[in-house]
Amino acid sequence: MDECGSGNLLAKIECILTYGGSGLDVAINYALLVLDVTFSAWWLNIANQNAMKPCISLIAVMIYQVVLCLFLGCSGVSIVWCAVVGWYIQKSRCQLQAAVSPHNKAFEIALLLLNASALIYYAITSAMITSLAHGCALSAAAVNAAAASRDYKVYPRIDYRTITGVEGPLVIMENVKFPTYGEIVNVNLSDGTVRQGQILEVNKKKAVVQVFEGTSNIDNKDCHIEFTGDTLKMPISDDLMGRAFNGSGKPIDKGPGVLAEEFLDIGGAPLNPKSRVYPKEMIQTGISAIDTMNSVVRGQKLPLFSAAGLPHNEIAAQVCRQASLVKGKDVSDHSQENFSIVFGAMGVNMETARFFRNDFEENGSMENVVLFMNLANDPTIERIVTPRLALTTAEYFAYTREQHVFVILTDMSSYADALREVSAAREEVPGRRGYPGYMYTDLSTIYERAGRVEGRNGSITQFPILTMPNDDITHPIPDLTGYITEGQVFVDRSLHNRQIYPPINVLPSLSRLMKSGIGKGMTRDDHPNVSDQLYANYAIGQDTRAMKAVVGEEALSEDEHKYLEFTDKFELKFLTQGAYENRDIFASLDI
Repeated sequence: MDECGSGNLLAKIECILTYGGSGLDVAINYALLVLDVTFSAWWLNIANQNAMKPCISLIAVMIYQVVLCLFLGCSGVSIVWCAVVGWYIQKSRCQLQAAVSPHNKAFEIALLLLNASALIYYAITSAMITSLAHGCALSAAAVNAAAASRDYKVYPRIDYRTITGVEGPLVIMENVKFPTYGEIVNVNLSDGTVRQGQILEVNKKKAVVQVFEGTSNIDNKDCHIEFTGDTLKMPISDDLMGRAFNGSGKPIDKGPGVLAEEFLDIGGAPLNPKSRVYPKEMIQTGISAIDTMNSVVRGQKLPLFSAAGLPHNEIAAQVCRQASLVKGKDVSDHSQENFSIVFGAMGVNMETARFFRNDFEENGSMENVVLFMNLANDPTIERIVTPRLALTTAEYFAYTREQHVFVILTDMSSYADALREVSAAREEVPGRRGYPGYMYTDLSTIYERAGRVEGRNGSITQFPILTMPNDDITHPIPDLTGYITEGQVFVDRSLHNRQIYPPINVLPSLSRLMKSGIGKGMTRDDHPNVSDQLYANYAIGQDTRAMKAVVGEEALSEDEHKYLEFTDKFELKFLTQGAYENRDIFASLDI
């Protein structure tokens, strides 16, 4: 039949509202009428001629109508409806038969009128149902057509001019009717500029609005705020790939606007924890210190703990250039996987932004990269939105387009500072070092969006970069990050001062998911043992080096001299490699 011809009542209603029915539905309805009237008159004539009992005739016609409905694929309600109407019609016919002689002209006229009334009844009800279904479908189609158009926007419900104060990035409003937490507002300035904001706090008729583009030039006379009644959503389509946007998602590459296929909430879609798949496929970064001793698996979140003046940007760029999937021994996949990069920068200077963009363009991967740039001179509050825009884009390409997305977020310290600024403006009780007490929860809403989902081939691997203030790993930002993520890669200043690149200190570094991506059938059978031996010998060598500084080299034993020699060779031959030197995991294990 057609798409709306079968199924239960709820499925049929949903289908009619979606497709609006078709001409075939109407044709089936009227064919049912004609067959019903024709067969009923024929059967009644046979019954009269053979002197059958009226009840037998009635039961036969009802069975026929039910079978006909089942054959045509009608819903259960349609079957009951036809049976009940048919019962009344046949009952009336039986009464006519009992009152009037079957061969009387009056009986034939009454039977004709009864059939005509049944036909009119069916026609009117069918027309009403069809008109209602088509009306709902046309209304839904108009909304869908508007949503798919390029200039679509949700028009605000209410306009307010009740601004009572501005505090930092926040605007305080009064006499607001039914404000909703998280609702997006449009702040219209006197010069026609429109800025977006979000409701952070609701207290009866008061509302606190966080303005993403800053609160400069906002006053309580000419400025008015429109409530959209919706959460913050971003336009998503394949056209995002190869484009550059600012921290609010607006194009900065002089290209056209994005023609949206759909609008997604930047907070992310709810994900059933049971649908998560445990990461098991190792990602080869080409860096020996990471691949051999802190292996990364696809779908992991592994931050880079660095500090000001260290080459964390160079390490992240090298990982992007060289990342590939290790499928088995001596088998690395460099081309068959759909690989893309989403880069989110928060509070970075122009030099850092230009470095990453030039690096992506030089290695020919810019067409597979989406850039979100919040520079140091951009509004601070915009940094809260930037990582969520980047992760929403990553989720679309990972779970809808089934690509393997590598997400770089730098610098998470700037994000945490923006969070502290908003908290201070709201006069909340501060936590450690002035950061809000909910910073752990807020960071988890970003980091936990990495992973893999059952039934989807795509994945999201996060590589957030954060700079530790004063090289302090106990600072709240790296401390809370370490609780959420699955390890960390530690960039050491002492190694950097000795001209060792990449200056990754493997002792404080950790990858909690390493065990699931290495070993037999994945890398090499002896990979876990080699890693453990390197850790043990390098740790002893570091202790011996510290002892040497106190007692002198002459006081060391022969074994301690060997550990010192191993430590020097480990740093010069194993850790040290060029910025464009790509070592596969098997070459690293052979060193």
